[in-house]
Amino acid sequence: MNKFNITTYKYPCEYAVIEDVYTSSQLNLIWQELDFLSNKLHTPDKTGTATENNKYLKQASGIFLDEIYTCRSTSNILQLNRWLWDKDVVEYLEKSLSSWWKLLGLSNKDSTLLNYYSDTDYYKPHMDLCVFTAITVFYKIPLNFIGGDFVLLDKVIHLKSNSTLIFPGHVSHAVTPVKLIDSTLNNCGRYSLAQFITVNI
Repeated sequence: MNKFNITTYKYPCEYAVIEDVYTSSQLNLIWQELDFLSNKLHTPDKTGTATENNKYLKQASGIFLDEIYTCRSTSNILQLNRWLWDKDVVEYLEKSLSSWWKLLGLSNKDSTLLNYYSDTDYYKPHMDLCVFTAITVFYKIPLNFIGGDFVLLDKVIHLKSNSTLIFPGHVSHAVTPVKLIDSTLNNCGRYSLAQFITVNI
């Protein structure tokens, strides 16, 4: 039995959901960093947002963590998100899904984009220019918004906080609009960490 809580799927494409990714102590470190970064996020035009007809498909703020940290060891998030290459994770995905997933073990480059979805924010259907995309969702409890669900092709996926979805980056995906329940609360929308994973030869 694998030590990570992984479920694999083959419809509408091959993907995996990993729940309870981080321990409570790790989550505390991550939330400290999220709170620190909350007022440093950029508009969509500064985060490589996909476009269509010269219009941005995303309405949400974000920042590439690899651009603000000159050394990954200074970021709790960039140290902790290395779990994705854990031997147990890689081998489980390779055995459960098609040979495409062998590329995860061969990947040698990734970048991490932090996104924050507040009231009315969304991301329309788009594709990523990478081999795999891994999305980890965080939100505070009690939940202060409705919506913000992940859509993979035609399938709506509700991700629990502290869960990761990994899928081939070329597959169309989106985030449904977020509606805050109490807009007076700070930092209580939907955070997501997007890891764009590639293989450089």
